[in-house]
This record gives sequence, structure tokens and C-alpha cells, in this order.
Amino acid sequence: MLLIRQFEEPVKYLFLEGVMPGTIYQYHGQEAIAVAVCSALNSDDVITSMHRPLGHALAKGLTVESLMHELFGKTTGCCRGKGGSMHV
Repeated sequence: MLLIRQFEEPVKYLFLEGVMPGTIYQYHGQEAIAVAVCSALNSDDVITSMHRPLGHALAKGLTVESLMHELFGKTTGCCRGKGGSMHV
């Protein structure tokens, strides 16, 4: 839960300052949901999220680096920079 919160705080400011492209859908206040759901999954289970997928992605095991690259639209992101913050 702490990792999700620590990831999203700077992301919020990067977006508000206009440094990060696109928009963001924060998971603030819902961290326990992602951690609880993902802790019940097996490593090969697949999940999908509608809005605010960043918490689920981190709880499922995506790296902070891969997720941050995705938010900046880089090809090194978890979705090759095409998903942004909504389609991780």
C-alpha cells in the first residue's frame, strides 16, 4: 500500500506541473483494495482494470520504472508507451 501511495504522490505533481503528458487517474485512498485483491491471485493470473489501474499494476508486480516509463509514453514502458495511465 505504501509503494502505491509513494508512487502516485510525485506522479500527481509531475502531471499538475505539466511535466507528464496526458492525464492521470489516481488510486489515492484505494490502495488496500489493490493489495487485497492482488494478494489473492496467482502469479500467472491476469487482471484488467477500468479506471485507476496504477495501484493494481504495482500490487500485481509491475516495476515502478516500467510504469513510470509508460506514463511518459516511452517504448520501455509496460505497454510500450501506448497505454498511458488508463490502459496499463
